[in-house]
Amino acid sequence: GIYLIIWATLFVLMLPICKRWGETTVVIYVATGSVVASLTIVSAKVFSSLVTRGVTKGFKLDWLTPVPYLSLVFLILTCVGSMHFVNMAMMKFGNSQVVPVYYAMFTTASVASVGFVFREFQCVVSTTQASVFGAGVFLATSGVFL
Repeated sequence: GIYLIIWATLFVLMLPICKRWGETTVVIYVATGSVVASLTIVSAKVFSSLVTRGVTKGFKLDWLTPVPYLSLVFLILTCVGSMHFVNMAMMKFGNSQVVPVYYAMFTTASVASVGFVFREFQCVVSTTQASVFGAGVFLATSGVFL
């Protein structure tokens, strides 16, 4: 619930920014595409978990509710939406600029969203673990911008 509110707010805030500054900097369209793509990752995890549970425990448990069908529709819509913004960036800027920046931003947004939604950061119990994780994400993404 709160995750969707946060990302929906970010997306709504980014749309006017795309119109105003999308033509001048590669980060704007790519950041918007990354936010939408992180929703694709979350909905793919939800849908695949439902399929896995359906195969192992029977499809009647979850598949009589609208959740699997809504997650599949959401998966498709966010996938198409994220590619729209990446294509907009590629029309304005070269692929050599867009692809590395998208990789860095998509990775960061996906790690953050999946970690937040599925509570995967609960295993990080010490500041050392958090620092090492943060340094790893920083190193993976900073190489793109150097």
